[in-house]
Amino acid sequence: MHIYTFIWIYSWLLFIYVPWVLLTNDYIYSVLEPSKPLYIRIGIILFMNVLAYISNNTGKFISSI
Repeated sequence: MHIYTFIWIYSWLLFIYVPWVLLTNDYIYSVLEPSKPLYIRIGIILFMNVLAYISNNTGKFISSI
């Protein structure tokens, strides 16, 4: 597993997305707005992790052929 992908994802969320939202009150991704239920917001973050995991493993498989 490539940990750098997950470091990149969470660094982007923490250091770019969160400050942007705090400064502008503009939620770039409407599914992450506080008005959405918590289970949807958590589900999106989990989906993002699953997608990164699958894409890393697909890339590793393709490059090993």
